[in-house]
Amino acid sequence: MSRGYKDFAYASYKINTRFYVRSVGDFFLEDNEDLPVKRADFPEIFWCVDGVGSFFLEGKRSLLRPGQVWYYPAGSTHQIGCHGKFFHYCWITLDGPDAKILFDGLNLKAGINQSGSCPQHLFSKVRMNIEFPQMEIQLDNLKTAFEILTLASIPDRSGNPDLVGQAIRLIEENFQDPGLNVEKVSSLLNVNRSILSRMFSSSQKITIVQYLASCRLKKALYLIKETDTPINQIAELCGYSCHNYFSKVIRRHTGSPPGVLRRME
Repeated sequence: MSRGYKDFAYASYKINTRFYVRSVGDFFLEDNEDLPVKRADFPEIFWCVDGVGSFFLEGKRSLLRPGQVWYYPAGSTHQIGCHGKFFHYCWITLDGPDAKILFDGLNLKAGINQSGSCPQHLFSKVRMNIEFPQMEIQLDNLKTAFEILTLASIPDRSGNPDLVGQAIRLIEENFQDPGLNVEKVSSLLNVNRSILSRMFSSSQKITIVQYLASCRLKKALYLIKETDTPINQIAELCGYSCHNYFSKVIRRHTGSPPGVLRRME
């Protein structure tokens, strides 16, 4: 896929049902691209295929990753963008007087839902048929949309290992943030802190706190030994908000404070 890949289609008519498929799409964004902010009077879901997406809801930003679905209820202001190098996702909207009731009945919650791998083939099927006016085709399309929404609303039990992988990527990409901790990681992944901690420890044989500390320490040692970056700046670059604590960590793991360790190289 190339920059700005956006394949989508809209229904040019309304079938005689209480809800109908309004639109569907497959988007690929790159290099922190942001889409125009808009308000939508219909419910819409966004299913991450690959990469990381940035979504805002009620002033709070969340990151959407593979295996997760974002739900914007009717009346929401949409603020969507690519977080990092790329973001590939599929989306679908339903409209009609009972569309909101349908989404509410499936227990989709506003924001992130853990749903498993994106069923791209189902989105493609809706895309291929949405522009045909025949009633039987559109009813079949509605059936496919129901299947997508049902899959989105069922928590993915097999996706637990991927949550650990997502936590690892999140830590490795953001360990320089001094505010990053277990609570923030679990919040960004929209998962219970205790559940994520147990899953992580069971899978990696190390706690999230220990893994975060190891990422910071590894980067700090590299910068001390291989660069001329000032010591106090290294502390900031590695997520240490307190310089004295940073020095204690380096001394505890190497036997020498940062300045002495650098001169030894």
